[in-house]
Amino acid sequence: MFQRTTSLLLARKRTPTFKSKSKSSKAWLLRQSKDPFSIQNSQPLLKHPTTSLLSTPRPGIIGGGQDSSSTKQGRIISRAQHKLSPLLPSKKYTNVLDIGCRPCSWSLCISQSHLTKQGKITGIDILDTEIPFELLELGSRWNFLKSDINLHSFVKSKYDLILSDASPNRTGSSSTDSLQQNELALNIIEISKNVILPKGDLIIKYSRGPGKEEIEKWGKGRFESWKCRKPEGSRGESREGYVVGRGWKGGIDD
Repeated sequence: MFQRTTSLLLARKRTPTFKSKSKSSKAWLLRQSKDPFSIQNSQPLLKHPTTSLLSTPRPGIIGGGQDSSSTKQGRIISRAQHKLSPLLPSKKYTNVLDIGCRPCSWSLCISQSHLTKQGKITGIDILDTEIPFELLELGSRWNFLKSDINLHSFVKSKYDLILSDASPNRTGSSSTDSLQQNELALNIIEISKNVILPKGDLIIKYSRGPGKEEIEKWGKGRFESWKCRKPEGSRGESREGYVVGRGWKGGIDD
């Protein structure tokens, strides 16, 4: 009888418990429990656990980030990968720059299906981050830089793909947050145009709110293709979007 009762309990669909949670936390938990992308994210994606190597010092790699969206026990908890995949063409890259890379979901996505055999990825962020095992397996082909992009020199490197899912700290004001996001996006664009290879591609997050106009038109004429996209993995209520440039040509002032 005990075994049968236990089996029935395990067979029931589990629902989130909201005891001792604030109103905002309850709303977030309920949304997550119904979000198909969050449900997918609970499934194992890595071949090996990340935790066994995170404490091992290696040149150019810094681990130990405490963000709950980072990689833990071989799982990617961030939904960022679901945003990137639809934005990528069916090609492979030789030198990739991931700006604001934490928690390395985008770098991991590139390494799995969009990197040549000798291709390299450089991730840069102002914060420490845990590194997924599959990126560590790349050895010298993966490099993490803890640095401010405004202070780092990229003079010696050129990239055929530049990515950024970076966001500034939120203020609680949607208009202010939008302006700050687009200011950051323009800053990343200014840096990117100096280090992108001819025919290179660019994917940068921006806000479809105040300040969007300059970003949405910036790449027209500079790239063979310049589109503003909102992938399915991005929440419907979010203002975030992505500018996708393919085939860098440059411009008169670049």
